[in-house]
Amino acid sequence: MQRPTWVTVIGVLLIIFGVLGIFGSGQLIFMPTMIEFQGKMMGIAMENARHSDPEAEQILEEFEKMLDMSESSKQTIMFMGIISLFITAFYLFSGITMLQMKKNAIKLAYWAIGLSMGFTIIQAFFAMASGSLFFMFMIIGCVISLTIDTVLLLVIILNDKSSFEQPDPRASIPLG
Repeated sequence: MQRPTWVTVIGVLLIIFGVLGIFGSGQLIFMPTMIEFQGKMMGIAMENARHSDPEAEQILEEFEKMLDMSESSKQTIMFMGIISLFITAFYLFSGITMLQMKKNAIKLAYWAIGLSMGFTIIQAFFAMASGSLFFMFMIIGCVISLTIDTVLLLVIILNDKSSFEQPDPRASIPLG
């Protein structure tokens, strides 16, 4: 049986978003290290600004506030990155099984998209609860992610999934 077009499109999109999600997860895992590095650089810039330009010093102080993050927030971000890595790898795997037309591909896609949506909602709540401007930018990504997941989920729900039903292999064996 030929693979329906919607299966190909959804499978490819799951793979693409899974790979992009893996890169994003890596970014989350290393974000605390990047923020510490940026904080050190800001300290150097602040010292130089104190001697030359008071307006630049104010801007740098605001930027420094944005980068200010507690140790628990740093650990939470790293933990979220690790969880995100597993979820997006599962997302990728579900896209591959979709293209292979495996019998359980639809269930895997439902699980992958559901886990992604649930985790995205948790990330959005964390970003809002943090109160940091730095994390408020995460909310934009969360909204985009939820929109994409919702569209993918609706396409799967609304399309015919009969091509995933495997015929009984015993039915093709001649009796006699």
